Amino acid sequence: MQKRISLIIKTSTYSDLSKHLFETKAAEAMAMAFFRISHCSDKTKLLVKEILIPTKGDYLDRSAGHVSLQPEFMEQCFQYCEDHCCHLLDIHTHPWSETVTFSGIDDQEALDKKVPYMERYVADTKIAFMVFGLNPFIIKARIWDKETRELQPITRIVIL
Repeated sequence: MQKRISLIIKTSTYSDLSKHLFETKAAEAMAMAFFRISHCSDKTKLLVKEILIPTKGDYLDRSAGHVSLQPEFMEQCFQYCEDHCCHLLDIHTHPWSETVTFSGIDDQEALDKKVPYMERYVADTKIAFMVFGLNPFIIKARIWDKETRELQPITRIVIL
């Protein structure tokens, strides 16, 4: 039986995140969030504690089809995870998409770059991914499961 995984975000945090992610639809946008995990029987809750919104200078690449952040920004995120015993939520948009899915590029970057880096250099930190479509209500999320070596779907996203 697969665990039910929920991502819980405060309304104020979600509002700040949405404002940044959807300030333009001409290019993809990113942000990083930090979460703690709560387990209860067959349920897992990812409780978002904080978000870090990049400035224009924090973007390494930003276009209609790709987005990435400067290594220095990412190092700041990893350091936050270690200092505050949190996990990392990698967030980006597909601003043209009416039905959102993780793209092949998303899969490649997650499985070939981000997950191996996290496991090697930030070993006690889990990584999850969230992608938004055309608006703040078209969302999918998933988390890397070290035991199964698979990306597990986050089944509920709760804004409260």
